[in-house]
Amino acid sequence: MNEHIEKKRLFFSLKWKAAILLSLVLISANTFLVSLSYKQLHNQFSEYRQQVLQSQINELSGLIEESYQNLQQFASLMPVFTSSYSDNISLNEKLNSIFSDNSLLFEIEWDITTASIYSLDAINLYNWNFNVGHNVIEKQVSEVIKTEAPDTKIICNDSCIQYLITPVIFDDKRTGVMAVGRPLAEIVLTYRRIIGSDIAILYEQPKNSNTLDINTLERWGYRIAALTSPDSKLSLLRHISEAYNLGEIEQDKNYIEKDLKTYEIKSLSLINQQLENPVQVILINDVSEHIENIRNDTKYVIATGLLGLLASELLLLILLGLPMIRLRQMTEMLPSLAKGAYRKVRDNISHKKLRFHIADEIDILADTTVTLSNQLESLNEEIERNTRKLEQQRDALLVERDFNSDLLDTAQAVIITHEHNGIVISMNNYAIEFTGFGESEFLGKDVSKLFNSTVEEVCAQFDALRKGDEMHFQHESEILTKKGVYKYISWYHSRVSHTSSEDPVFLSIGLDVTARHQAEERLCWVADHDTLTSLFNRRRFQIEFDSIINQAIRYERHGALMFIDLDHFKLVNDTSGHQAGDALLKAVAESMRGATRESDLLARLGGDEFALVIPEASHKEAMKVAQKIMDNLNKIDLPYNGASYKPSGSIGVTLFPDHGTNTHELMGNADIAMYQAKQLGRGICHMYSIDEHAREQITERIQWKYKIDHALIHDLFILHYQPILNVGMNIVSHYEVLVRMLDDEGSIIPPGIFIPEAEQTGQIQIIDRWVVSNAIKKLAELSAIGEPVVFSINLSGCVIDDPDILPFIKKQLSLYSVDPSQIVFEITETSAVADISSAIRLMHEIRDLGCQFALDDFGVGFSSFYYLKQLPVDYVKIDGAFIRNLTNDYADQLFVRALQQVAHGLGKKTIAEFVESEEILRLLQSYGIDYAQGYHIGKPDEALQGSILMCESNEQLIL
Repeated sequence: MNEHIEKKRLFFSLKWKAAILLSLVLISANTFLVSLSYKQLHNQFSEYRQQVLQSQINELSGLIEESYQNLQQFASLMPVFTSSYSDNISLNEKLNSIFSDNSLLFEIEWDITTASIYSLDAINLYNWNFNVGHNVIEKQVSEVIKTEAPDTKIICNDSCIQYLITPVIFDDKRTGVMAVGRPLAEIVLTYRRIIGSDIAILYEQPKNSNTLDINTLERWGYRIAALTSPDSKLSLLRHISEAYNLGEIEQDKNYIEKDLKTYEIKSLSLINQQLENPVQVILINDVSEHIENIRNDTKYVIATGLLGLLASELLLLILLGLPMIRLRQMTEMLPSLAKGAYRKVRDNISHKKLRFHIADEIDILADTTVTLSNQLESLNEEIERNTRKLEQQRDALLVERDFNSDLLDTAQAVIITHEHNGIVISMNNYAIEFTGFGESEFLGKDVSKLFNSTVEEVCAQFDALRKGDEMHFQHESEILTKKGVYKYISWYHSRVSHTSSEDPVFLSIGLDVTARHQAEERLCWVADHDTLTSLFNRRRFQIEFDSIINQAIRYERHGALMFIDLDHFKLVNDTSGHQAGDALLKAVAESMRGATRESDLLARLGGDEFALVIPEASHKEAMKVAQKIMDNLNKIDLPYNGASYKPSGSIGVTLFPDHGTNTHELMGNADIAMYQAKQLGRGICHMYSIDEHAREQITERIQWKYKIDHALIHDLFILHYQPILNVGMNIVSHYEVLVRMLDDEGSIIPPGIFIPEAEQTGQIQIIDRWVVSNAIKKLAELSAIGEPVVFSINLSGCVIDDPDILPFIKKQLSLYSVDPSQIVFEITETSAVADISSAIRLMHEIRDLGCQFALDDFGVGFSSFYYLKQLPVDYVKIDGAFIRNLTNDYADQLFVRALQQVAHGLGKKTIAEFVESEEILRLLQSYGIDYAQGYHIGKPDEALQGSILMCESNEQLIL
């Protein structure tokens, strides 16, 4: 049957396929080359003809211009002619004699055929062969008289005359205007003689003319004024006028065939000429020879291509003939390989090989066939050996199957096989132990019980497995064990049966991920909540608040935002530790929950700051809730380690959308209102008001921030040095370093103005670093020139919470190689006691570097003596409020003496500020005060003061 089908199959030789394909390729290539050659010839011809036409147009323009120049030359000779006649005769007689005596000369030598003379009043004085009406050129005559500049005009009437209207001088006294003309026929003849091509000049026939003759082109409405080769070209012009419109000739009808010849026609309008009637110039060029050459070249290319095509196909048939015969014989032997006749195939191929010829692909095919027969014979023998081995391995696989079955039962994973409809086929022992269900409760039942009835969600994936579109997929689901406990399982399903596409078997492997799932839920909760109070955190608060604002704007609803900040919360952490602070924050959060609704949004933003959003709240309702929160806070009484804490808070309230329509703006307004509440006395509620100046204060703070940044960038900070007197030795032992800021004009801005602003904006830390760096650099410069001094450097209260200040000081000391004992750092008493534990730690760390520490403004706090014994300071600077009136105030004297005794008793030295008189200095000396500082000792100055300072007692203070 197969042999019969093979005989009936249509056969088409490979060599003929190759010949046809090659023919198509060659025909396409030849067609392309012929088209390309023809296009190149045509383009070259077009470019050549464009150049020729442009040359002809230029030549024609030149001839017209030359004719105009000849007319001007003739007009310039008129005074010469008039001067040759007697002055006793009239001008009219002179003109008559000139043109009568010289008419032959004018016509032959100058080609002048007509002339007319006018006075300066535009009155015609004389005419010579002037056969047109004076009204035709009277406008030009008047214009020439007015401008005294020549003019030209072409007038066509049977023939075309070029006129020159120009001023002339007849004698020393008389002038006028002459119109002189010559025919364009001479230009036409000259053009034919120079170029060798024909030309025709046409003028538009007047509408009232009824003249119809051989020179009339009636369809165009033009007459022929001049034409070269009229015997042959007149009929061509009439043919063109009857076949085409004049507009077509001007645009695209450039080549016209007539009488087996091809003519190139170019129509031009005379331009830059004063024309009585429209004049067309027709350039006629015989291009028959050029067109014929293009046709002959194209025929030659086509003939050459056809000959190459025939030769290529003949050569291909010769080359493919014998190899195709060998190839066919080779293919007839291949079926013998399938029958196992390997030796017969090898013998026949060896017999068919040709001798003494160069090997080709057919020889490679023959060698490959021989090699293939050898390999097939070897493979056949190997198959027989492998079959015997497979029989031996089958028994081993049976043993391995039993081992795998035991392995599945011990694996810590739920392993189930089931049909595509969910009917369970088998399950391992771990699945029984994990779920608590017996094997009989699963086998033959629906597997969806393990997916907690969510098999519908993955039915599409199971359908893809059944169809074979997918081989596996993964998902997670929750199952309920027999004990009623929910477990989370990560399932991996795969298709394991390929015997039937309609009834596949699925393998489902499940891993217990309950612990991981619970951890993920915990992480999700932590990402949105504050772990201490279980309230929303700042991130989740902003997301929810954005949604509430959008809903309020869309549905035109109102609401309120509150910022709650606990008063003096830092003291709780400082005095009783952070555990007490955490317990207080929990109690505050619980009290706020009791004052809010389920629909309200309550969050802890950080530290002791809370925020509350009340949707659908008016001004009155918002203040009522704020007061309720305040009342609940006042009810808290938290006992901790023998102490009792009663918190209070400051609440700032703002309304939306009355006070803002976005989160950033509303939170800023609530923050402003909260700070206003603190400024008004703390422990109160304050509603934000647009009319208040809080925002102006913030704007002013922003402007100061810009000024400080500008000063830092442009180095507008300078250091001043105020001397400090050693009272006992009566010498200046060291200097206090004070920072000053300059404005753009170089004026000093007092520190009492920019320092508070810098503390508010956080820039004080940058200023601290600038002061420390430049003061240490100055110390290094003084030490290098043999003038070692001690600098007392002020630090702001912010350094207590700045973890980077200590590494910075270490780096500067190392950079400039300065002795640390030359530096005394100062910090105010109020800054130190605000966070006394951190202050003590910082002081110890700085003193460990070798530096000293001074407590500034001592005595302003209510518990100064209590903190003095805790702070590891070397110097105590008595606040100037106790020194300024020391000579007149007995109470100040008592306090200073007591402070001196306490400080000395604790091993600390004292420095008195604001020493402004000799009397105060003497009194301090009697009290045993160690150092004095003030305007009496020396004012702050950018440069260190001189070597000797004279006091009022005429004693010398050595600097």
